[in-house]
Amino acid sequence: MAYNVVKGETEKKIEGSVSDSGDQTIAGNKTFTNPVSAPSFYDSNLQKNLEHPALTEITNDNSGCIVVSNGDGTATAFTGLTFNGDCLKASSYFGSGVGLTNLQATEIRGKLSLDNLNYGGGLIASNQQLRVNGGKGIKIEEAGISIDNVPNGGLNSSDVGVRVDPMLAPRKRAIGVNDRFLIADSSQNNTLKSATIKSLSTYIQNTLKLTRPHGASSQIQFNDRGLFGSTANLRFEIDTLSTINVALHGELRVGKNTLKGDKAILALPTDPIAADKLPPGSLSFYLDAETQRLMVKIKDAEGVTKNLGIDLLTSAEIIEEDKMQGYLLDDDTIDDELEISEDEAGISTFAEEEVDDSNSSSNENSGILGYFKNAFTKK
Repeated sequence: MAYNVVKGETEKKIEGSVSDSGDQTIAGNKTFTNPVSAPSFYDSNLQKNLEHPALTEITNDNSGCIVVSNGDGTATAFTGLTFNGDCLKASSYFGSGVGLTNLQATEIRGKLSLDNLNYGGGLIASNQQLRVNGGKGIKIEEAGISIDNVPNGGLNSSDVGVRVDPMLAPRKRAIGVNDRFLIADSSQNNTLKSATIKSLSTYIQNTLKLTRPHGASSQIQFNDRGLFGSTANLRFEIDTLSTINVALHGELRVGKNTLKGDKAILALPTDPIAADKLPPGSLSFYLDAETQRLMVKIKDAEGVTKNLGIDLLTSAEIIEEDKMQGYLLDDDTIDDELEISEDEAGISTFAEEEVDDSNSSSNENSGILGYFKNAFTKK
């Protein structure tokens, strides 16, 4: 059914016609074959005029696609930009990236601003380039990184790398037990650690087995061109040092006896050594303080012991002793050779020569000096 409007004074209502004035109620479903235009349309339910729609057309409309306005009341949907209620998906992103999480660094294209990266204190950003923050001792150049050695720094750099060079470090005059050195801890993957000189010396003394001694048991070690050397002629066993030749540049002391240069100082005991303790071909001195005699006990190669008594004041006597028989013999056969005569008491004494002592205050032919002079000087 169509609606027509009759205008003019002769206006009258015709069935199916719409008047251009006054209110009318049109019942029934009406179909308009052509567009209906009017200044506005009224919604009786909302009791207000209908507003013009903001979006009149969507191009490429698909499920889940986000609509992008064209600015003229129309919009376009892109299949590469979707939203499922939880996740926004796009083929690429542009912007600050604030709020984005779980980004895959391998999928990021383009350059990231260094100001937005936390790279720690070891790196610095300069002209949108990331550089090593070397600090003192490290020089950063276009060709790479090198060591800027300071005087006595202890580091040395070369084509093979950087190493600790002791020749560049300050020298220490004396080593202390708490001084430290670097080691690689083999028990912990060669981790670099430090140890003290004291711990090293303890380890060497108690743990390491150094070079074995050279030669046989009891042979003394000596430096043989940088190695241990030994000889069977130089031994020390328990408490005895034995060798062939001894060269002294100072003095030798054995108990109270001293050898120094061309002088020999012998200590005289006051008790005689037993005859069976004296080896054949040897002699022993002792001092008889009571009689003021220097006693010499001599044992020849056959084992015969002779006692020589030297009066420290005036005379000397010779006594022969048979070790086996234990009796004394007075051998007169050598008296003439030694110019010994018996006095009235039967004691053999040295013959005294007349000496002019006008120029001497002492008698050089008497006492022990006279004995040696008369006994051992050939006439």
